Amino acid sequence: IPTSNEVQRIKIAISESDPAIMYAATVNVESGLYGIYKSINSGNSWTLHYTDLNLLDAFEGTSTGGQGTYDLTFHVDRANASKVYIGGVNLWMSEDGAATFNPVSNWTTYYGPTIHADMHQMTQSPLTNEYFMCNDGGLYKTDFIQSETWDNINAGNTWPTVWQNLSNGMQITSFYRLSSSKSADDRVIAGAQDNASAYYDGTSWKAIFGGDGMDNYLSPLDPQLVIGSSQYGNFYYSTDGGVFSVYESPANVNGEDADWTTPLEGCYVSPNTLYAGFQQVSSSYDEGISWNVDGFLNSTGAPMTALAVSQQTCDVVCALSRVNYFNGYPSRFYYSNDAASTWSERTEGLPDSLYLSSVAIGPMNSNEIVVAVSGFSEGLKVFKSTNAGNSWQNISLNLGNFPVNMLKFLPNSNTILAATDAGLFMLTEGQSTWVDQSNGLPNVIVSDIEINENANKIYLSTFGRGIWACDLSLLTSVNPVNPCTDNIEIRQLGSKSYSIEIPNSGCNQSFSELEVIDIQGKLVYKAKITDAQTQINLSQLNSGLYFVRLISKQGSAVQRLVIGE
Repeated sequence: IPTSNEVQRIKIAISESDPAIMYAATVNVESGLYGIYKSINSGNSWTLHYTDLNLLDAFEGTSTGGQGTYDLTFHVDRANASKVYIGGVNLWMSEDGAATFNPVSNWTTYYGPTIHADMHQMTQSPLTNEYFMCNDGGLYKTDFIQSETWDNINAGNTWPTVWQNLSNGMQITSFYRLSSSKSADDRVIAGAQDNASAYYDGTSWKAIFGGDGMDNYLSPLDPQLVIGSSQYGNFYYSTDGGVFSVYESPANVNGEDADWTTPLEGCYVSPNTLYAGFQQVSSSYDEGISWNVDGFLNSTGAPMTALAVSQQTCDVVCALSRVNYFNGYPSRFYYSNDAASTWSERTEGLPDSLYLSSVAIGPMNSNEIVVAVSGFSEGLKVFKSTNAGNSWQNISLNLGNFPVNMLKFLPNSNTILAATDAGLFMLTEGQSTWVDQSNGLPNVIVSDIEINENANKIYLSTFGRGIWACDLSLLTSVNPVNPCTDNIEIRQLGSKSYSIEIPNSGCNQSFSELEVIDIQGKLVYKAKITDAQTQINLSQLNSGLYFVRLISKQGSAVQRLVIGE
């Protein structure tokens, strides 16, 4: 197998009935299929066995490219070493030891009922021999797989394999962006990865629009007006809540490049006003029905990745474009105080070689602006300006080294919320410590924050565990700062035995309980804290990463714990 310049991914499938037979699916530099290798001596030697069709493309295998670095499943039937299944966008099957392949599914429903696109893992039950498939649509199963030829499919045949969708109730959707109506009716819309946009009308959920669901907007004036988008800035609107009417919204006035998740922001001071970010910023004054470009940024040519509009005036708009290492574009911050008619670039003081992911404007002072940084550069997470971006201060403080995805201010406050890859954090006005506010959340990427004062709700979208909500009043009334956070030491006493020490005498009386949480957010151990040193035995836990949380009336303090073998 080529070691460089030709193959960028290899996936192995081993026969369970004859382990000496192994297959290797290789992905080329265009993310299509390079070929399938076969070994009949437990991998001691390999032969290039199959190169005929590109089994990772989206249709009949005759085009180049694919998504092999993202979606790729490869499986040998438990009972028959000659039956081989490979899935990328679609699923294919061989019954002759990977000499030839025929399709089992296609990502469109044009040819009849099928399973969702983008295959990631396939396995079989050792008890029933049923087949289980994980893909971007969830989890499916079938008790029998039969392929079909493309000639027969194009002649009108439908897919013979019947799948059962097991995903209902799993709450595992990955969401990019989230919006609420800003009224008490509790309507919500969220853009889902490869699963359209999910719209909650106050009573029930339904999928609307299509494609990869991206940024969105719900009118606070018209409960039937819904705006959503799919990848690369394709915007849509509906005037009946997505039931029947769906129209393309001409937001991309000049046909410019757009980011995968193209930003859309409303101005709730004048609810008819919307802004969308492409290489320039488009403006709408009729809630997305028509659009124009009022003024041009002197940009690098990179598309905008984040927007923010002042809560005091529609005139103040901020825009970010992210770094593009391939094209040599740095990240940029742009500021306008005349409703996107003229712009000034005010990036100096920000880390322009990193991905600037979010921008938010203070609700009480439009000169106060915060910018988030994604990636894994220690200490470079959140920056703040008090003079409309003319200078910047690093307020990353104690935030851990994980990406920050979204920033929002609490209403009528300078308190900042940060959605991160490690949960939700809050920096209370006047304090110098970010405090973890993830209690109750699974350990999952938080992608967006939405605040609805009228419904007393704060919503979080996550990338893999759906949408979560709590009462806004719980965050606005909490005193989250625990001065004892930095006064905790974890010492290993023996195999999976630890002491939790709180050296500061002023702190050791404040904590009353201790919890250990695994990386899935599950509580796996709990104990009372009685003095400055508490010993815990975690012998019942497997090795891996955990989080120790100490709880007091002043909040919680969290420390990482790695348990070895």
